[in-house]
Amino acid sequence: MKISILKGWKLWQRLTLLAVLAVISFTGLLTIIVYLKQDKLVQAEVDAMNKTHQGLLVVGDVHVAPFQNFPYFSIKVDDVSIYESKEDSAAVILEVADIYVGFNVWDLLAGHYDVKKLLVEDGFFNIITHEDGRTNLQNALAAPDEEVEVEEPLDIHLQRIEFKNLDVHNLNESDHLD
Repeated sequence: MKISILKGWKLWQRLTLLAVLAVISFTGLLTIIVYLKQDKLVQAEVDAMNKTHQGLLVVGDVHVAPFQNFPYFSIKVDDVSIYESKEDSAAVILEVADIYVGFNVWDLLAGHYDVKKLLVEDGFFNIITHEDGRTNLQNALAAPDEEVEVEEPLDIHLQRIEFKNLDVHNLNESDHLD
């Protein structure tokens, strides 16, 4: 009787160990896949944004941050800046230290890069309403004068945007109120 209970107990221990190893292996494999594709994914989107808009998007390093936006798998983008135009003297609209881009794990495995959550940390967001009524953000997001053909854009189905330690300013140039 005691031997059959021990055999049953060992079976449960083995199954539990197998399940834990499967979860660890799955997480490791997913981290490797995202790590290998992260630079290509982010740089392709930055290039597409810069081709299809008047403004300029500049990003720093890219890292995998698998648990920052849990339950989503995240890519951390450092030193993100958005400028109103591509000119050297263009005003900065957004400058943040970190943006975490959250993806659904199953979408990543299927090859669909669908952004679900953004976490924006440490920086500032300056919205300027020019005297003609347009904002600097509208100018940056405006299409360029010539038509540019680009690949299919990244799907964005944001369910949540979270801001941490972000200063937001809205300046109206006509009356200089902030």
